[in-house]
Amino acid sequence: MRFAIIYRPGTSSPPPEQVSEMAEATGEWMQRHGGELESIEFFVAGGGIGIIDTDDASVVQRLIAENPFTPYSDIEIRPLIDPATGIGIVQEAYSNR
Repeated sequence: MRFAIIYRPGTSSPPPEQVSEMAEATGEWMQRHGGELESIEFFVAGGGIGIIDTDDASVVQRLIAENPFTPYSDIEIRPLIDPATGIGIVQEAYSNR
């Protein structure tokens, strides 16, 4: 199953003197886990998104637990479905009403 893991800046920010170190740790995190993700993108205003295909929730938990910015982020996990399948389901559901 595919999931979007969405990071948004949280209500608290990391201490400014730690941001450089956290950015370096994030690069190391990406090297360790980048192969598990279909894609990783950053948002211009902060935060980002990763797409993963897994049937093992512990893989998602590990990614989140090991990400240096997790304590300072609001995280949302959304299951994904390909557009053709999603449209087909909606069409079927509405045609049966």
